[in-house]
Amino acid sequence: MRQVTYVSAYPSFDKNTKGYMYELEATIDTKDLQELHIGMIGRASVITGEEPVWKFILRKLDFISN
Repeated sequence: MRQVTYVSAYPSFDKNTKGYMYELEATIDTKDLQELHIGMIGRASVITGEEPVWKFILRKLDFISN
């Protein structure tokens, strides 16, 4: 499993995408990579937790609390 080792405390504005982004450092799996350059920029999703879909929907509708 890969691991996030650092996440910036505050987002920075990216002029190219016109959106805010967080800088992070993480370990990656390099088995399938053809090239890897220092400073590469890409998009990623970070999953911070899991819960059943039904529980997520009920929480968003305020039927249950955290």
